[in-house]
Amino acid sequence: MSNLSSRTLGFAIIVAAAVIVLIWGIRGLAGILNPILLAAVITVTLLPVPVALEKRGLKSGPALLVTILLVVLVIVGLTWLVLASVARVNEDVPTYSESFEDQNETSDPDAGVLEDAVQSLVQTVDKEQYSDFLTSFLSIVANAVSQLFLTLLIFVFMLYTALSLPDLSRLGISSQSDAVGRAIGLTGDVRRYMGLTAFINLLVGTAVAILLWYFDVPYAALWGVLAFILGFIPAVGYWIALIPPVLLAYSLYGTQTALIIFVLYAVINGIAANIISPRVLGKGLSISPLIVFVSVFVWGWLLGAIGAILAIPLTMLIITILDSFPTTTWVARLMSYVPGSEKVEDVAAVDHAKGVLARLRERIPSSESDESRAPLDSAPGSEL
Repeated sequence: MSNLSSRTLGFAIIVAAAVIVLIWGIRGLAGILNPILLAAVITVTLLPVPVALEKRGLKSGPALLVTILLVVLVIVGLTWLVLASVARVNEDVPTYSESFEDQNETSDPDAGVLEDAVQSLVQTVDKEQYSDFLTSFLSIVANAVSQLFLTLLIFVFMLYTALSLPDLSRLGISSQSDAVGRAIGLTGDVRRYMGLTAFINLLVGTAVAILLWYFDVPYAALWGVLAFILGFIPAVGYWIALIPPVLLAYSLYGTQTALIIFVLYAVINGIAANIISPRVLGKGLSISPLIVFVSVFVWGWLLGAIGAILAIPLTMLIITILDSFPTTTWVARLMSYVPGSEKVEDVAAVDHAKGVLARLRERIPSSESDESRAPLDSAPGSEL
């Protein structure tokens, strides 16, 4: 094996070991990292608010105080609503479980083919599984919401520190440097994504709450708030928020009502994802759809529910870091490649990735063929 191959293998082993240690550290420190990361994203998103208030005539102190009070009122209000509703739902879980079992034992002779299929599917779930699911789901929600108080405290200090920082020139940092430019671009992208996504989720959560209230599904406000929060999880968040109210509707009113709510919920989600979101977000994220989908599960596995909610901002951070080094720029471009993109750097990154794969394929068979030819070349009479 050549010295170059040895160095390459050694470098790959070191990088793999560093990544494993980093992953282990992130998982072990998830309880500490979650409120810090969430507070950082909230700070980046709301940083323009006190600045805008200052431009309207408020001094820096009152502008900061107004911003903090608004955030406190929203977070405390949502926390009180969620925790109070979760406590009441926990008390009612046995009643809903009995209703669920009664629905499974009841068959409607006038039901259609679709309703029969749905009821047959739901009947595979027994009362205990139904009760355990509701309890576990509500426990996860309560634990995630309980971290908001620590997040709120960290947010206050972060916002105050960010507004108190002097100009970059006074810190000896050039505003024209590539690192500063990438940091400013990252914060702008995160702010735009979080702000506009929150607006879309607010519309969806309101529509869901009104829909469930119309069909008299218990705790419609709670499910609307969960639709708003889980809407930050790309691709799967809306559907996770759908499961509890649909199960409740099935328990109380039967298969037909549950199907109607499911269809209307899908319509709301489809309008938000395919009509409102493209118009509000414009061309969308500069992240590959595959990376978006995978990032939800990766960050959710590393950090839990908060990680899934912050999957897109954290992935933006990873792409920015990779884009800062010449040897990994092509990886960042590949992660941000969207099919149909006409950016030259994206196409170049795809070509680079294809070249790497091609070289790997060439090395494996060539080494095997060299080994297989060696005995023949050295055999007696091979010179003939």
